[in-house]
Amino acid sequence: GRQTASRGVRAGSGMPTASFIEDAPSLASAVARAFTCYGSSPHLGSRDASRGRFTWRTYAQTGEEVAELAAGLALSLPRRSCVAIASQNREEWLLADWACAYDDFISVGVHTSWPVSKVEQVLNDAGCDAAVASVACLPTIASAKAGGTAPRLALVVLLPTLPGEELHTSTIETAEALGIRVLQYDEVLAAGRASQSTHTGVGFGADAASCPD
Repeated sequence: GRQTASRGVRAGSGMPTASFIEDAPSLASAVARAFTCYGSSPHLGSRDASRGRFTWRTYAQTGEEVAELAAGLALSLPRRSCVAIASQNREEWLLADWACAYDDFISVGVHTSWPVSKVEQVLNDAGCDAAVASVACLPTIASAKAGGTAPRLALVVLLPTLPGEELHTSTIETAEALGIRVLQYDEVLAAGRASQSTHTGVGFGADAASCPD
């Protein structure tokens, strides 16, 4: 299995004070400020269980991917859409959650061990419009859609395969036959990078200040 960790900045490192984050007008703005404030410091790391040290990405690298993912999602989803996140522990789980905050999407966690009946219930009760899912979770999401209790679910962003995983074309075809548009994670990132959009949850105007976190 893979392990994921996050690490804060050590005290006395010369970085700006916490007020730089606390004074932000929204949760998304605070997250965006942190990515800028602590740009070169190690932030998010992962490793294969069979290997030793974590491989770290910096705050700035995390922030860049979060912004691109948020922009890519915004091309397909209206503001305040509900997005399920269904995946084992990995960096992209956190990136997707932060990306949802960037554009005022509502994120809902779906545990990998849940049976289809439980996933159906959550997707229906939350009114999920889309899902960010691992290869292993896509069949469960598709089965939940097939059950007829998640009519709004129309998009799945499929995370890259991990070592030992295999994506079968038939799995995507099954999802698409049920009315689910399947996009690859890297495809969404590329589209977001090209869009140069402004994120609705990250800002300092009256609109951002009036929206509850």
